[in-house]
Amino acid sequence: MFRKLADVLKKTRTGMVRKLSAVVSRHPRADGEMLEELEEVLIGADIGVETSEKIIRGLRESIRRGNLSDSEGVKALVKQ
Repeated sequence: MFRKLADVLKKTRTGMVRKLSAVVSRHPRADGEMLEELEEVLIGADIGVETSEKIIRGLRESIRRGNLSDSEGVKALVKQ
């Protein structure tokens, strides 16, 4: 039973990482369009609306402050 659960969770994580990477690769610069797509991926991955919004708010704030401008930085922060 636990092995099956672990397998399902691994597939979910792998799928989410693949989708996040696809969004990041389409947007070399961190911008609003990228963040909207990332939010959709996070919500679709059952991260939850509240948590997804919190992650996106943090990314928007980092972009606004000038601490984040490229897609690789976004990818690294989302992983954290």
